[in-house]
Amino acid sequence: MKKIFSPFLIAFLFSSFLMSQSLYLDKERFALAITPSFSFAEDVSILSIGTSFSLNKKLDVSFQYSKIHLQESEEESASDADGISGSLTLWGSKTQEDFPVEIALSLSGSYAEYENFSASSFGAGLTFAYKEEQPNTFSTIPLFGVSFIPFSQVAGSGNTYVSDEKFFLFQFGVGIYANVLNQSKFVINPTVSLDTSSNFGASLSASFIF
Repeated sequence: MKKIFSPFLIAFLFSSFLMSQSLYLDKERFALAITPSFSFAEDVSILSIGTSFSLNKKLDVSFQYSKIHLQESEEESASDADGISGSLTLWGSKTQEDFPVEIALSLSGSYAEYENFSASSFGAGLTFAYKEEQPNTFSTIPLFGVSFIPFSQVAGSGNTYVSDEKFFLFQFGVGIYANVLNQSKFVINPTVSLDTSSNFGASLSASFIF
């Protein structure tokens, strides 16, 4: 079961990085986002739908439901799962004209129930966003994130395996967004990730922010 940790974590802890919509708001207000996404990593692919609430452009509360397909490998047979994840993201630094970088702290957790086992994990991370004023119809925000995942667990067949490995996950992405219908936004966010075991993952999401 140990092999499940890396692809599972890479693909399934994307939620806080993808759905932090406070970054795209023009002013302090409450906002709601709907975010479908597709993620994949080695031996796993994930279709998700998530929602995120922004509280005055400072705190994002996000939830995500996923359908997970684990491909057959040398250690595991093919399996499908339902998964849930959630995150809290606090934006602590706002863009200044001479330092156009915003910084956020996130706490994320996830759980998935497979046919023969369940998997859960918990982590915390930082997101750095380079945000400059852009007069274009479509604007872009480069993103970099680093997450530390101290807890991972797989349980099945009466046994529970808690990983003794501590993962770091590095994410690189770009938010491409446009104004639609007054204050509403449409955001496309392609992202790639790499963990400290050299496992690669990628994701694409589209968010509608109201």
